[in-house]
Amino acid sequence: TFALAQKSFIGECGEQPTLRCAVIIDYDDTLVSSYLFEKSLQETNTSFSRQAALQWDFLTLQAINCASLQTISCESSAPERFVSMVPGALEFLHAAVSANVDIAVVSNKEDFESAPEVIRAVLQYFYFKTFKTRISSERLHVQYRNGSSCTDDLHDCGSESKRHRQKRFEQMYDRVIFFGDDINDLTCALDYPDTDCEQLDDVVRELGRRYFLLPNPVYGHWERRS
Repeated sequence: TFALAQKSFIGECGEQPTLRCAVIIDYDDTLVSSYLFEKSLQETNTSFSRQAALQWDFLTLQAINCASLQTISCESSAPERFVSMVPGALEFLHAAVSANVDIAVVSNKEDFESAPEVIRAVLQYFYFKTFKTRISSERLHVQYRNGSSCTDDLHDCGSESKRHRQKRFEQMYDRVIFFGDDINDLTCALDYPDTDCEQLDDVVRELGRRYFLLPNPVYGHWERRS
């Protein structure tokens, strides 16, 4: 999936420097795998909860901050114990950045959970470890779910739908593509059919060109029909 998008969209944008291009992409299980978190829940016989996810993010951020100090005491809490990248994601990000394509990470982590800090820290840690450089702040944008107020146009006033944030960002570019591991990352038509959402048939028709969907057998909209 990443290779397909890299060959078509990234290639086209790289060949036409006047185009302003962006990738609007989900975070959990699209860029970063939640496997280690899910594994920890199973090993401790713990059910998923917002508090458990918050604690895991805190431990992840703590490990990354420790690793940046390069001290021996950090070896037992290396970031790789808490988070890993989805295969192909780093190479895709590198290709996008090299072609001057912006990356907009749209997540449903809430603003008071320090979502931008965690997301940026994880992506920059693995990107630097692999490519020995960091993604420019002008290229990497993080859009998150606002659980409290609407003081910023990129916030959704607590809504789980990502469409409002995606659309405002989309209007800034000549061409965009969408990446996710759940159909709701690509369209809000299933949950909000009477709002300004792309029709599901239109999304399906453009899969592999404008919309890219990674398989997620663990959770997603398919659960509601199982």
